[in-house]
Amino acid sequence: MRFLCNNCNAKINTRHYWEGLSVGCPNCGQPTELKYRMGQSIPNIEYSISFSDFKQLLTYEPYSAAVDPVIKKLLNCSIERMELGVKLVEEDGSLIPLEVAHLEIQLDHEAQRLIYNTAMSQWR
Repeated sequence: MRFLCNNCNAKINTRHYWEGLSVGCPNCGQPTELKYRMGQSIPNIEYSISFSDFKQLLTYEPYSAAVDPVIKKLLNCSIERMELGVKLVEEDGSLIPLEVAHLEIQLDHEAQRLIYNTAMSQWR
């Protein structure tokens, strides 16, 4: 998928499910949020979901009853909800950044299918 840098309009080629992530532009070095452009098509690839959709799944409280057990199982972590968001905490107390959690799930076909089906059950 091709995104454009928010600062210099350089083309950034990456996976479509990185939409919503902030990355450093390889051209200007400035942080930029990967966003779809008006009219840009989103590829339909198996069970992948974008980072922004993944983040919504984790942070929208009404989804927690269905989503939290799946995330705990897939990432072997606990989930702490706060006023400003959610934390994924490993057994040793270290944090799992949401971007890392999303990528780990997207790289595992079975995990990808499970979180996708969980998301669809909430969005229907």
